[in-house]
Amino acid sequence: VSGLGDVYKRQTQGRFRLELRAHYFVSQREVYPLRPEITGDFDLWTLGAASCWEPSQGSWSFPLCGGAEAGVMRGRTSGVREPGDARAPWAAFVVDGAVTYSPIAHLALWAGPQGVLAAARPRFHVRDLETLFRAGPAGLRLRFGVEVRFP
Repeated sequence: VSGLGDVYKRQTQGRFRLELRAHYFVSQREVYPLRPEITGDFDLWTLGAASCWEPSQGSWSFPLCGGAEAGVMRGRTSGVREPGDARAPWAAFVVDGAVTYSPIAHLALWAGPQGVLAAARPRFHVRDLETLFRAGPAGLRLRFGVEVRFP
């Protein structure tokens, strides 16, 4: 009986891990309200790292993570005589949690929310017009994916 108790303790213990992350956020279009012929398309690439504590129970685990991301936001304008392409740094602190299910060793399916607090918020405009787009100060992402786990 004590042997089974030891196995149960090992399965429910939390463990720490480090995650390296990369994201691409697809382009979104913004339009000047008073000049609808002028538009901008904005996308974002980021790299980041997070430290996680991950309690688990059998094939299920519940990682809680905190970290940072940094990257480049790109804006491209159209509808003007000389279309432009601009880049600016973007950075944020992130906190997230998830529920993961690992049906086989070294592979897991996961889903969960992520809170984002921006540290660098790029702003884009066309020539002398007002701001067309500015990255938000905070956000909530709902994420899901497949995770490959290295021993």
